[in-house]
Amino acid sequence: MEIKNHLMSIKYILIWAILLRFLIMPFFFHPDLKDINLRVSFLHIGIFNIYEYLKQNEFTKVNAPDFAYPPLAYFILGGYQSIVSPILGNDFKKWLFDFSDNKYGYQNIFFYLFSLKFIYFIFDLFTGLLIYKLLSNSNKQKLALSLWFFNPINLYAISAIGQFDIIPTFLSVLSYFFWNKKKTFLAGLSLGTAIAFKTYPLLFLPFYLLTKESLKNKIVFLITSLGIYGITILPFINSREFQNDVLFSGLSTRIFQLKVTLLDHQLSTFAILYLLLVIGYIFLRSKIPLYIFFIISLLLVFSTARFHPQWIIWLMPFLALAYGEGKINLKYISLFTFFYFIYFIFFGDSFLTTGLLSPISTLYLEIPSLTKIVPDNYQNLMGMFTQSSFAIVSLIIIIKLLRSKTLIK
Repeated sequence: MEIKNHLMSIKYILIWAILLRFLIMPFFFHPDLKDINLRVSFLHIGIFNIYEYLKQNEFTKVNAPDFAYPPLAYFILGGYQSIVSPILGNDFKKWLFDFSDNKYGYQNIFFYLFSLKFIYFIFDLFTGLLIYKLLSNSNKQKLALSLWFFNPINLYAISAIGQFDIIPTFLSVLSYFFWNKKKTFLAGLSLGTAIAFKTYPLLFLPFYLLTKESLKNKIVFLITSLGIYGITILPFINSREFQNDVLFSGLSTRIFQLKVTLLDHQLSTFAILYLLLVIGYIFLRSKIPLYIFFIISLLLVFSTARFHPQWIIWLMPFLALAYGEGKINLKYISLFTFFYFIYFIFFGDSFLTTGLLSPISTLYLEIPSLTKIVPDNYQNLMGMFTQSSFAIVSLIIIIKLLRSKTLIK
């Protein structure tokens, strides 16, 4: 009877999680969803090197001049669009290429939004199930699963905004899952595929290699993970457009932009802190779980760079694991969530707040941003305040995670 009740409660969590996402996905619109799908739509006509094509085509040179993501994102998202586009109707392609204000008024826009986000919904769902599996020995297993599915950050960044960051996030968690199962090759394969979507999981690699795993397994993991990434970018590596748009773009190098002066040299604040964290792991690896250092690495990114709202998804499954293992409680997660939304409420981009509802009515675009209540000469100060507040909360969480030693089972 206990097992039956347990399965029923899991079923209800999943049902409500799915219903909630189905209610959000069709009605919230962020331009990035359309812009990315415009770019990957060129796979339909056989464009292989999207980076060069966008610079050569007269329309894209003005409206979509670059694609800032690795090739695997182009091919997977383009392939998915090829599958769903036949059911989206003839106006779908017209909508993708429409940069006028009419883009909000298409008859099937709600169906477009739902369908394009559906792939993210699938990875969102499977990420939750991975968290559940990883916490099989925890008495907070269902609570952690609920934290993943009903956390407002996830609903906002995945279901409302609709960015593909959930795909490399799922693959990163899958890598950790396989690593725990001693399936080194599959762990490396998963991490390499995650890196091939977005390069941020490279930050996790040194921690894997500094574990007490055997040297043979570490070599297999290293070759597999970097090999997958290398294979996917190899056909484009000599393309100047690929180098500029992906490898050395402002988006890729942003985390290194905050500098400190040390002995008359300008050094990246993040690089220094990350190096210290890697060194610290050598001494703490027996006491603190591997994934905690993934969380801290990402918190350092968010504390030292002006980040996009969807980036936060990278750490959310690991934060759910930390909650499920008693490493952190809801008080800190709630504080983190509050300052995350404060940060983006004052970001000045209406499409991160009321503008998300523009498919329902374009009047939502007319609602002034909260930054308008702050005089112009204080707006930079407000930005610094919200970013600093989020960094302070991140530091509090880092300290809490490093001091917590007891797992709740």
